[in-house]
Amino acid sequence: MNNIKAGSLLKRIIRKGPNVCRKAESALESVEYDIHCNIQQIIAQQTDIDTDASLSLSWTSIKDNWSFFLEELEPWKTADYLFQYGVFNIDIHDEIEAEKSRTKKTQLVLHYLEEKFSSCMPTFVHVLKISNQDYILSEIIKKEHELTSIPEGKRQDMFC
Repeated sequence: MNNIKAGSLLKRIIRKGPNVCRKAESALESVEYDIHCNIQQIIAQQTDIDTDASLSLSWTSIKDNWSFFLEELEPWKTADYLFQYGVFNIDIHDEIEAEKSRTKKTQLVLHYLEEKFSSCMPTFVHVLKISNQDYILSEIIKKEHELTSIPEGKRQDMFC
């Protein structure tokens, strides 16, 4: 069974509710399937969300770099991880997956992220790091540092 079929099956089970989830878990505990231990190991892994203050991000930073995010953010990876960490629910994840256009997927990721950003910023930063998209953070921090190192008078001249 490939990952797409497995993911689809798991989503169907989750949508059926806790009772069906428990029945599925019981079936997986059966020795003949021998995958329950692997699933339990995955579930049991503690994931510490890195809250490195030097890598914090504001929603203003995202808005100021909107086109950069649209070009660089990988919506598939990002949506999967945000779903895994509980930022996105299954319906939001399905909506993003159903979208055919990469740009539209990215816009949806950012749209739903905005709604919860104040409570999930550390998780989003962590997702960028573990999905090898931390270069996005580096570029934004670099741009912001360049702007703040320009004297105020010259900064105003740049935007006039």
